[in-house]
Amino acid sequence: MAITELIVSEVMRNIRREALKLLQLIMAQVSVEKVTPFFSALQWNLNCAMTHINPKIQEDSLLLFDILLEASPSLVASGASHILPNFLNMISKLRAESQLDRTLTVNLQSKLTTVKWRIQVLTRLRYFLGAIVAQERRRLKGPESTGCRNLRWGEEGASNVTLFNPAYGELCVLPDLFRRSEGPAAGVDEIQGYVKQLMPLLFDTWLEVGPGKEAEGRQEKVGLNEEALDLLKCISQIIYLLWDYIHLWEQKTKNETLVRLVLSYL
Repeated sequence: MAITELIVSEVMRNIRREALKLLQLIMAQVSVEKVTPFFSALQWNLNCAMTHINPKIQEDSLLLFDILLEASPSLVASGASHILPNFLNMISKLRAESQLDRTLTVNLQSKLTTVKWRIQVLTRLRYFLGAIVAQERRRLKGPESTGCRNLRWGEEGASNVTLFNPAYGELCVLPDLFRRSEGPAAGVDEIQGYVKQLMPLLFDTWLEVGPGKEAEGRQEKVGLNEEALDLLKCISQIIYLLWDYIHLWEQKTKNETLVRLVLSYL
């Protein structure tokens, strides 16, 4: 879509912001069924914006994410395997290409402080995990109507053609959300890899803003500033949603591997 292409392009920031406002108005008036055929293009532009080298475009990508998540949370959740890694890349980088270990990055090229930037990114990750968990709960309850629209003609509607088939109405197994490779164990490996990267980052993020060891010996109460409280809220809710998602995985597969993995960090 031409509007989302403006958000990814190197135009003036006020033009990108106006494009976001226009997209928000359009998405508010269009049903999910009508968005579905074009959502792959929207997701592609979202991925480009979230991974853009320009930090200002990365900041605006979070606003684009907000618009898409509010308008069609089920469609956004279906693209988790492509979107989830972007959140990690926005606040960290791999120590080595062949390993899963990550280190936090510092946000030097933005007016936002590093802590505020991490709060913004982790807040969106929390919303995203919430949408994924909600979608999986609906899927575990059983299949729903796909919402397909059929055009019928002829005697008693004997001839018909499906105009489009929304992907959000189709059943899929939980690991498919994270799957990038093939094979029966690919989904488990993808989820394990994401958990192993995310959990240490959450703890490292908190250690940078927490009271620290120097406060342990003090008798007086040590307060937290507003940023630290917001960050703690994000981290705790992300861990809760991650646990909730893995609990759904356990119910579906009767496999406790991921549950034991999360417990090892707590």
